[in-house]
This record gives sequence, C-alpha cells and structure tokens, in this order.
Amino acid sequence: MLATRRIFPTRRAQLCCIRGYAQKLPPNSNPNPNQGILDMLAKHREIEKNKVDSCRYKLTAFSRAMNLIAELEEPITSIRDTVQLPRLGHGVQGRILAYLNNEEWDPELHGKLAGHDIVDEALRLFQGVRGIGAPLARKLVKAGCRSIEQLTQPEFSSLLPQLIQTDIQFQAHWDKKATRTEAERVSNLISDSLPGYEVHLVGPYRRLFDESEKIDLVVVHPNLPESPHPIWKTGLSLITSGPLTEVQEFKEILEDRGLIAGSIGTGTRARGLWHWEGWVRIPELREGGTFENVLARRDGCDAKTGEFRLMRFALVGKHALGSALLIHTGDDEYVKLLDKQARKMGMYLNGEGLWSWVYPDPAPEDEPVRPWPTKGTEGKFAPLPSHTEEVVLEQLGQQWVPPEKRNFKFLKSVKGTLDPTKRRRGPRKPKPVSVTPPPQYTEEQLKKMIED
Repeated sequence: MLATRRIFPTRRAQLCCIRGYAQKLPPNSNPNPNQGILDMLAKHREIEKNKVDSCRYKLTAFSRAMNLIAELEEPITSIRDTVQLPRLGHGVQGRILAYLNNEEWDPELHGKLAGHDIVDEALRLFQGVRGIGAPLARKLVKAGCRSIEQLTQPEFSSLLPQLIQTDIQFQAHWDKKATRTEAERVSNLISDSLPGYEVHLVGPYRRLFDESEKIDLVVVHPNLPESPHPIWKTGLSLITSGPLTEVQEFKEILEDRGLIAGSIGTGTRARGLWHWEGWVRIPELREGGTFENVLARRDGCDAKTGEFRLMRFALVGKHALGSALLIHTGDDEYVKLLDKQARKMGMYLNGEGLWSWVYPDPAPEDEPVRPWPTKGTEGKFAPLPSHTEEVVLEQLGQQWVPPEKRNFKFLKSVKGTLDPTKRRRGPRKPKPVSVTPPPQYTEEQLKKMIED
C-alpha cells in the first residue's frame, strides 16, 4: 500500500492535473505564471490516459511534473529553468521545450535537445560549487545528478569528498553574507571564551565595510614562537612553516565551545599562513545580552538550526601581528604594492613576518643594490621587526595608510606611491606656454622699414 502511494498521486492531484490546475487556485488569486505549460502537460496526460496501452508511469511523471511546476513563482522562459526540478524526465522536458519554441512535439528531436541543454546547465551549475571542478561535475551528470539539491542523496553524495559533503549541508546559507554585527558576535564569543587570545576582525570589516563573504579573523596566540626563515618552494615562490598544529588545536577548541559546525578547509595555506575555513553558527543572545550556553550552541550545530556563516581564521604570534594585519586587511592591490616594494628592497613580506636577505659577503661597490635572490643563491633570510603595521611600513619606506583607504581608488589617486602626503588634489594645472615677445624697434628703424 505504501509503495502504491509513492507511485500514484492522490485523487485530488489527478483531477488538478487533468483540469489544468484551475481548482487549485483560490477565486481571487493571481493566475499561475506557467498556466500555459500546465495546460499543455494536462492535455498530453489526457492523451496518454486514453490510450489502450496507457503507461501508468508516464501518467505519474506528468502528475509529478505538474505539481512541481505549479509551485513555481517565476515563469519558465527556458528549458534550463527546469534543471533544479527533481526527477523531471526527458519526455516532459522535451514537451516543455516544444511549447516554449511554439513547435509540435517531436519525441526524437525535442527529447534529445532538452537532454543536452539540461546536461550543459547541470555542468555549469555544479562547477559553481566550491571544490567541484569539471571532471567531478561530469561524473555527477553521468551518474544522473541534475541539481544541487540532489547532491545530498546517498547515491550522489558518495561521489563527493568529505569536505564538499560538509559544505553542501549548509547550501541554504551559501548566498548569505556575514554582517558586521554577526562577525563581532563571533569575535566576542571567542574573546570571552579564551581570554588569553587576541581576536582581530580583518578583511573588509577593517576597511569599514558592513558585510563580507566570510568572517575573516586574525588570532594572536599567546605562546606561539617565531616562525623559521622562509624556504624556497619553486622558482620565486617562498613558504614559511606556519603553526599548522596550533591551528588544528584551536579549531578543536572552538568546536568544543559550540561555534564550529563544519570544516571545509582544515590546514589550508593563504598568504603565508595556515588557515582554517568552514561554517560557524552565529551565537544567539539571551535576555540581558548574554550568549546562550555551550550545550545550546552544540545542539544548534548538530541539528543545523540557526544562522550559519563562512569563517576563516589564522593564528599568529605577537611578533608578527603587524605583518598579519597588513596582509589580511587588504585590499589585494595594496598587498601587491607592498610585496613589490619589499622585493625591490631585497625583503620578503607575508602574514608571518618581514625578512631581509643577507648575503655571506658584502656587496661590491659597483653593485650597491643586489638582485632579488633565487633558489640556490648563497645567503639566508634574517627576520626584521614586524610586531606593528607602522614598523613594517617604515622599513618598507612607506607612510601610514588608514585601513579604510587601502583600496584601488585611493592607491590610484596617489599616483603610484603609497605616500598619502603626495596625493594630488584638484585638477591638473596646465603647463606654462613659452611665448616669444615681439621685437622692439626704434623710431629710426621703423622709418627706414617703411621707406624700403
């Protein structure tokens, strides 16, 4: 009996399908934006029903499609608009395609065209998901997956890495940006729970934006030693070791505090630092402005109730706080200019500090400025003070730029320099034009010129 109910729609749904869903609309409601498609599918369903060899599975497919389309609030203008409707067969899709093109239904032609369009749209859709590239997207489409909602089904989720499976659990929150209020609430919870750590909001928040794609934090670890000098990776690429172990330990502490709900990037490197990235639950406030208790936060993470946002944090020591704030505040153009300036001066700047290349022998007199070292160059990197932003900028020969002005528009206005005192104000003054004064003649000279 249960299996029959899953296959066949209810009697009311069958009647609605046959009559074009007219009785599902209240008397004073607006017409369905896809009523034409519903009427067309109802007509084809009636034709199938009146056949001698009528297929009950086709009747069910028509009924299911009409139920799904009737719930849409936007009109279907392209066959690709149906890509996220689950279990919509090529036959129904082909009929919709023929209706949209004002053509007669051709099973061979429209079925194949609709199938190709749906596959192309599914490939484009899946490649928009973090971590899913073209090979994995093709694998999912080949397995029969046609929408992001279907990725949670066991037959498709088993094809995904664990980190992507975790990310898909929060797809309802993908398009939601983290406001400053939410970011400050997370930052305050970490500071209250771990008094020995300093938590700094960076990224767009420090540049006075009100929201960001993710909550970006730089956390000062109280007992983090200085990082070893950078090592060569390939060519001009340098890396530092970074506190990977401490990052993982700090992540586990936040999980125990009921803040972290899922990891999608444990131990990823960005701008010289090891980061953790994943989903956190925004802590709710109780009466009196206090946070909910740890048990309530843990239950919310397990049940996926509440609001969730992407977060990324990096751990640094106090000795490298200045360089970390410069690198992680941004914006990207400002960081590129700082990196370019550091390399001109034989230095290396990343989130873990500022270093200068030290050659084993003094520079010759005819070569006061040595080229940027490469892999195999004799010498080593020596750490420079980088505990504050002002100290780092002073060593790079740059003046202080407020965080809210670290953007491309301001950098362009200072005419290629990071010195805000050299900013040109007002319109450009025209260059003076040299005018040759007319020659001065005496009266006798003028008389002689007239006589001649």
